[in-house]
Amino acid sequence: MSNAERWAFYLKCIDNPDYEKTFLELIEREEAFKVATNALTSISKNEQERYNLFARQKAENDYIHDMTMSKEIGKKEGREEGIQEGREEGIQQGLQQGLQQGALKKAFENAINALKIGLSIKDVEKITGLTEQQINDLKNEKM
Repeated sequence: MSNAERWAFYLKCIDNPDYEKTFLELIEREEAFKVATNALTSISKNEQERYNLFARQKAENDYIHDMTMSKEIGKKEGREEGIQEGREEGIQQGLQQGLQQGALKKAFENAINALKIGLSIKDVEKITGLTEQQINDLKNEKM
């Protein structure tokens, strides 16, 4: 019989008159059961000790519950903050990309207009900031 099974049997026998003889034998053989029985007998006789024990157990359970809830609330708040920060970063990145794409589009438009009025590729490079390759590609594509 495993240790857990012996304790389960002990708890089954403790208040059952049908197992009284077996229970007494069990207490004699196992020191741990003897100590547990003495503690239970002492606690059950003294109402104040019983009250203190239950109060201590309740306090421990409340503490464990509070700590668990605090941990869960902290996780939830952390996830929410992370999501919000992610959204804000995504919006910032999106705006930045949009501005860059808009600036590039405007540079291409300016390059096309500058080429149409006859400016040299070197002058268009200076005005738009585009590379010679980009301007040549644009010239071949649009003109």
